Amino acid sequence: MESALTFPRAPKGFTCLFTSPYQQGWDIYEDETGTLWSLSKDNPDRDSMYGKHLHLLDELSFPSFSLLPTEDGGRRFEGAVVLLPPDYFLRVEHYKKMRALNKRFPVTISKTDYTVITRH
Repeated sequence: MESALTFPRAPKGFTCLFTSPYQQGWDIYEDETGTLWSLSKDNPDRDSMYGKHLHLLDELSFPSFSLLPTEDGGRRFEGAVVLLPPDYFLRVEHYKKMRALNKRFPVTISKTDYTVITRH
């Protein structure tokens, strides 16, 4: 699982829900009131309010959404996100083969290298 680089400077009471797999980008946190905040990995001056849960659910529907859910994010958005095994990106072909055995949800890799779940 990814660990948030912004965690040491996150305000007390913030819970990290999503983290960027890149050196640059944002980690998404939730405060006690349910408001979401984006904390920049490389420039604290770019931290800002992200919005509410509905805004994040809209963002999740775009294939370009690349943030990875933390364990807390997986619990909070259960059903909308799936936690990947820790070794997923090291063993993509293995997991592709395992998913291909399941007739209900085969996985194909598109030209843009996104994992696409299709139903038959």
